[in-house]
Formats: sequence, structure tokens, C-alpha cells
Amino acid sequence: MRPSSFERPLPLASLAASVGMGAALCVFLLVAAAVIFVRPTVASTSTETTATVDGLHYSVNNAWVLDPRRPGDAELAEGLPARDAHLPPDELLYAVFVGVTNETSKPRQMVSDIAMRDTRNLEYAPTRMAPDNRFAYEPTVLDGKWHLPAPGTPAATDISTDGLMLVFRISRRSYADGPLQLVLHDPRHPSSVQTVQIA
Repeated sequence: MRPSSFERPLPLASLAASVGMGAALCVFLLVAAAVIFVRPTVASTSTETTATVDGLHYSVNNAWVLDPRRPGDAELAEGLPARDAHLPPDELLYAVFVGVTNETSKPRQMVSDIAMRDTRNLEYAPTRMAPDNRFAYEPTVLDGKWHLPAPGTPAATDISTDGLMLVFRISRRSYADGPLQLVLHDPRHPSSVQTVQIA
């Protein structure tokens, strides 16, 4: 006896069913890929705490929340602008201590264009400290094979700092989100940027 049309699908119907199943599978795979790979956009994070810019080696040696009312921070905060001395509850001062070494035999200009970047790509410029602050980072021409802070200076002998100080006024959210980065612009090639993680 010959099979009826209910026992064997017509070739055209079989092809249509296969195409439909294939399309459904593709949609499923695309949705799954989106769930796995799509993430909120965040800043790329450097894992290095050092960087070399135009022959000068920069290292983040220490960092902490700076509180001018705390005895240990009072000297560090000397020369802090009045507008930064009293902050609203959602802001804080963050001090970063950097060592700079000229690895070449020729004088090199230290980076003057520095910022702090958070995970949302917000950038903060450093607070300008008074010239008589003995710990503040001041960009200068660094002699060949030389290091700052120079031996015997307060910034070098204070083992808790061990570096030249940059102070940033940032939001508490940026601090809590972490990690934070220093953004260093090459003085001779402004489009060349290095980032250093603040440990």
C-alpha cells in the first residue's frame, strides 16, 4: 500500500520547516551572544603602576585620602588653596605620590599635563599647591640619570610618601568606584598618552 500524504511530508513543506528551525536557532544564538558579550562601557584599566614618557620613568609609590585636619597630613596640605580646604560631603582630596627618574643621559622635561581618570572616564586636574610646599610635584627639567624626589629632601626622607605629591579634588563616587589612573601626556608629543594605575 502506498503511504498517504499524512505519513510522508511533501518536500516543499519539509524545506520550509528546516528553514524556520534554522532561523529560530540563529536568533537564539544572537540573543545568547548579546547576553554574554554586551557589557556597560567602562574605562580601560591599566594594571601598571609605572610608565615611561619621553625617557622619564614615573612610578606611583603611594596614595591616600588627604585630610588637612589630620596631624600627619597637616604639613603635606600646606599651601592648599582655600577653596579646597573645606569640601562638600560628596568630595574629598586624594594625594598621589610619584617618583620620577631620568633614564637617559640628557635633560628631559617632566610631564606638566597630568590628570586623574576614574572608571567612568571622568578626569580631574591636580590642585595647584603653593610654591613653598616641600612635597608638591612641580614639573621641571630633570638632569640625565637623576631622580626626584632628590635625596635628602622632605619628600624623599618621609618614607610614608616616598614621592612628589599630586593632590586631586574628586567625588567620593569616583574614589569608591576605583581603580583610579594617572593620565600622563608626553610634553613633546601631546597626543601620546600613558596611564598609570594608582594602587
